[in-house]
Amino acid sequence: APAAVQEETDLLLEPKQEKSILSRIKDFWRGTDAKIDATESKIKNLLSLHKKAREVSDLKREYEESISKKLEK
Repeated sequence: APAAVQEETDLLLEPKQEKSILSRIKDFWRGTDAKIDATESKIKNLLSLHKKAREVSDLKREYEESISKKLEK
């Protein structure tokens, strides 16, 4: 058999090997998807916390301004 044909047949996997490799790839991607979902969730939580912190900061500033106005009177 020509060398090119021989190389091609060397690359062919037995069905068992192929299933094993495919299942490992699927497991890897399943794990990656779970990590991506967890990361997205963490980012959403951080953005939510950041928004709340900004709201608290705004309230604090308003409160301090109202106190200083009352003290000026």
